[in-house]
Amino acid sequence: MECSPKKIEKQHIAFLVLTSAKKDEKNKEVLIDNKFEFSDNPITCFNQLHQKRNEFKSLLLRAQSADELIVIIASWLTLEKKYAQTWSYVACSDNHLSVLQGKEPDPMEILAALKKVKSDNQIESIALLKDNYNNLPETIQKEVKRLTLLAKE
Repeated sequence: MECSPKKIEKQHIAFLVLTSAKKDEKNKEVLIDNKFEFSDNPITCFNQLHQKRNEFKSLLLRAQSADELIVIIASWLTLEKKYAQTWSYVACSDNHLSVLQGKEPDPMEILAALKKVKSDNQIESIALLKDNYNNLPETIQKEVKRLTLLAKE
């Protein structure tokens, strides 16, 4: 089910009509920093994403209008795209692993694998992680491939 900004606005208008409520013209503006940059450290980067996701969930729960929802959702999607682009590694497209773009793996498995790679291989940057892609655990290879495919869209 696609949820476009126009669809959200139409649903909000329908809600207002059905409930006899009035549209609040004094909507508070949602201020979101869309210039967020992810760390080059894989674990820090991963944690930053999940921290920002929690912030967006909180903003969604507090949203009072369709306009606010639209801004929050658009900003969240921008964040997810930036995250995917941070991990994107074109050469991984050639490997045999099959991944589902829309199915995110268990975050705790990814985090455990990242910690293991850090302790075993001293990989502390995403660039170094990409350089050693073929020697990474399958869990991380699949996630890098999934994010690479998402970054293409």
